[in-house]
Amino acid sequence: MTYDFSDHVVAVTGAAIGIGRATAGQFASAGASVYLLDIDDRAGSEAAAAGGTYVHCDVTSHDDISNALARIEADHGRLDVLV
Repeated sequence: MTYDFSDHVVAVTGAAIGIGRATAGQFASAGASVYLLDIDDRAGSEAAAAGGTYVHCDVTSHDDISNALARIEADHGRLDVLV
């Protein structure tokens, strides 16, 4: 089954490696604007090179979450999917 996310904005936490990276890649392949949130800057940037925007974000930090969401809102005005 194929899904079309071409008009969606998606944020994936833990997106630098493993399941998070694969999930972000699937959304990017389906046309979404993808934000890859993680604390591993090197791996996150590498993952984003395949499609998406890396944002440094420690999900245990209220400030990091707020900053990541503010960035997404500034870029797109909304967030459709959070994984």
